[in-house]
Amino acid sequence: MVYINGTQLLTVEYDWNAGREIVYNSSRRPFLVVQYDGFSRPVQWLPTDTRLPLNLNYERLGRLSTWQQGALSETYAYDRMGHLTEVKNPDSPAMKFSYESKTRPAKITLPSGRIFTYHYDENGGLKYVVTPNGTRHAFSAYVSIGFYKLLYTPPGNTGSYVVHFNDKKLPLLKTYPGDLGRALYRYDDRMMLTAIVYGGGMIERKYSDTGFLNSEAWKTQDVEILSEFTHKGSSLVRWRMKFNSPFLLTNAVFTYSYDSMQRLITIVPKIGSAQLLPLEFSTNLTTGRKEQIGPFRCYERFHNESIISDGVASVTRQIDSLYRLKFLSIVISDKEVYRIDMQYDNRNAVIQSKIYMKHLGVSKVRVQNYSYDEDGQLVEMVGRDHWKFHYDVNGNMVTMQYMGNKIDIQHVTGDRIVSFGETPYVLDGRGFVIQRGEERLVYNTKRQLTRAFRIGRYDIDYYYDGRGRLSVRKDNVGNVTQFFYADPDQPYSVTHIYNNADGRTITLMYDDRNYPMFILLNKESFYIATDHTGSPLLVYDVYGDVVKEIHRGPYGHVLFDSNPNFYLPVDFQGGLLDPMTGLIHFGDRVYDSLVGQWMTPGWDDILKALPNPKSFHLYRFNENDPVNVNQGLKNKLDLKEWIHYQGINLDTLDLAANQVYQRGSLLSNCADFEPLFIDLPTVPLISGLTCSVHQKLLRFAQLTSVQKSKVKREQLYDSALPKISTHNVPFGKGITVSNINGRAVVRASARAEIIRKDVFSAVFNNCHILDLHLTFHGLDVFYLVKDNTRRVGDDLNQLQRLGNSAVNTTVHESKQEEGEGLPPSSQPHQVDVRIHSHHAILNIRYGTSPEKERQRLLRHAKRQAVSKRWSQERDIISSNQRGPLKWSEREKEQILSTGLAAGYRGEYFHDVLLYPELADDPSNVYFHKSNDRHSKR
Repeated sequence: MVYINGTQLLTVEYDWNAGREIVYNSSRRPFLVVQYDGFSRPVQWLPTDTRLPLNLNYERLGRLSTWQQGALSETYAYDRMGHLTEVKNPDSPAMKFSYESKTRPAKITLPSGRIFTYHYDENGGLKYVVTPNGTRHAFSAYVSIGFYKLLYTPPGNTGSYVVHFNDKKLPLLKTYPGDLGRALYRYDDRMMLTAIVYGGGMIERKYSDTGFLNSEAWKTQDVEILSEFTHKGSSLVRWRMKFNSPFLLTNAVFTYSYDSMQRLITIVPKIGSAQLLPLEFSTNLTTGRKEQIGPFRCYERFHNESIISDGVASVTRQIDSLYRLKFLSIVISDKEVYRIDMQYDNRNAVIQSKIYMKHLGVSKVRVQNYSYDEDGQLVEMVGRDHWKFHYDVNGNMVTMQYMGNKIDIQHVTGDRIVSFGETPYVLDGRGFVIQRGEERLVYNTKRQLTRAFRIGRYDIDYYYDGRGRLSVRKDNVGNVTQFFYADPDQPYSVTHIYNNADGRTITLMYDDRNYPMFILLNKESFYIATDHTGSPLLVYDVYGDVVKEIHRGPYGHVLFDSNPNFYLPVDFQGGLLDPMTGLIHFGDRVYDSLVGQWMTPGWDDILKALPNPKSFHLYRFNENDPVNVNQGLKNKLDLKEWIHYQGINLDTLDLAANQVYQRGSLLSNCADFEPLFIDLPTVPLISGLTCSVHQKLLRFAQLTSVQKSKVKREQLYDSALPKISTHNVPFGKGITVSNINGRAVVRASARAEIIRKDVFSAVFNNCHILDLHLTFHGLDVFYLVKDNTRRVGDDLNQLQRLGNSAVNTTVHESKQEEGEGLPPSSQPHQVDVRIHSHHAILNIRYGTSPEKERQRLLRHAKRQAVSKRWSQERDIISSNQRGPLKWSEREKEQILSTGLAAGYRGEYFHDVLLYPELADDPSNVYFHKSNDRHSKR
């Protein structure tokens, strides 16, 4: 039995004689039966209401062979070694897997016949994946000095996307391909993120002594957006937003209160001096379902039908026996103004939506029929408009046909778009789209769009908060719009929009699916009708009259807006639409609905989805299926999810106390803060007591008494973590070097080569090791110091024992640089010995001190960073691109001819004494005009 604050929530009983588990609600009524076979494997999940049962079959060796639920089913086949070889859905070809004496697939063939080949090293680590058109996604990982290093080289890139991470797989440094930007991550002693630092800006986070987030700030040179949080116990009770900028922005405060179950019941907003109407919520104590959202009451009429109503408008929603939307109806002032009916195929994809609507007293019916190819990509939509799409073997949309008009879309290596019809697309070295026709786009180092402009038309600046959400939009005609996300349960849904130009405030409310349903514009009320993906289609007033109608293409591009003066920020699938550019903001990433692609590559998304070949695309939106969002196959054998479908929400109770163990990420939900979901040879240190308590809490949260197998995965779509090809650098297998109080300590395992062990121990042990490493042509360079030059000869003799095939050793003699305090005649002799391995360089400098060497390296790194920065600026000018800097024609000529502009010098954004990892980062450099203290470029 589960009791919360004296209230019985549910009961789970196991019948040993019948081999079944029965789940009862708080009224002791059974609502779910799980039947097991003689091996304690679930064979049937049987809801007691109108929902369809799930039946499972196993083959003779105990592996899942089929599951079936109504018209949905999936069949699995295996080879004699037990490898999964085939996954088949009804009425479609099978997805096939083939192996080459390995436990991981060497070739995956999609139902359409497209083939992805996976190549591994001798240890089974993934080296690269070849896509159907022959492009290659390459992966490698390295055990380095003080960090682990992951490299992902996308097709079409000469450089790699590099992630340095620690033992807990948390990122320490991210470097974009070609070293065109870095993001540095800092953590406190509790491994909670305290800062993300990048050229031109940073994010700072501060915590209380108990580990809860106190403040979070997004900073640039001119703008700071600060969020301050107050907690009572573990509950957020106040969120204060402060803005510091050269233009007018309005502060805001949101106050929260909770019920006895710590569920949110009130949000009291205050923007500037305006006290807005509070938002009230209530939740059923025994089920966790919403019963009130603002002025709306929520209740169930039947098991499969729910109603949301505020007395003026009523939304009736019915789901089918497979938990999918069947129909939705909106009644305003006693007249039905909107209705949508849905139909699905046996792959769980939407094949028809039928919309009934009333506009100007006239009833309209709009039917949209959808067709897909064998891989689930949308290929046709027939209805009011007729759309056809064609994709190449890599999943790039190559033709779009609208009402008979055919548009060709061209791509180059790496799936990068270069043209849409007659409109050119230009991408920079990072793969960011920086130009669409006459429109220019500017991004910061963290991939966030910061400016969009078209000469003579518009010029828009964008600013974000510490969680990567769009916070401020400022245009060239005086509009300054602020976006607030006040609901902590839905942290990426905008709830309030404030326009500083006219003082208007928009309040948005969402239904229990997090789809927009209500707008409060100052004191006027409006109702939103959305499609099945949450995209707004119609806006009604309190009389049921249409005030705004929006018609879109399948990928979200707005074709018709009956009232563009009525500002509705929430658009396609809940994103924020910019009315001037047509771009849609989803968090800190931007989507182009015209071509159905993201504007920046999703490197981290690739790393998270290595086992799924459909995800090997850096720009594609939802695998080319904009119709079926979040319709993927869920965990069908999870008791908690079945209970959730029966109307009891256990997630709000947090039985395993996950918030306690994930405090550093509380309220963030940002991909930047997530650990890498990849199998790498990390060995984190974990408190035994903490681990024991956490395991007990996890067992406490496990509702079933039937133990899962500890030797195999329960279901096939519980994918194992992908294993990446891993190498040991710089000393080779079995040899590590540690930094102990500034000194190098070399250790070796029994498997290490004896000669390497002896040589590296003799040469490197007890050297000074600097807390600074730089990058040279993609290689990490580590610096060590010996106080005098007496050991140079002995060390070189030792290194020669390794042979030139193992390492390449070079010797450079020098004197101290000018300005180090000694006249040239008395400058001491110094020697650099550089050991070049395949993936790293170790530089030992003899005859100096660690502090002097660190200062010398920082001077050298600055010269290198400034030189790279000038080179980047010259490339921008020579390619006729419009970068973020505004140069005069004379200055452009100087940069093209001499490589720099006279009168400017390079300075750092961030102090490299605090952040030495950014010392040689060109994105951490701005240009400062020598005779103008306030001029920065």
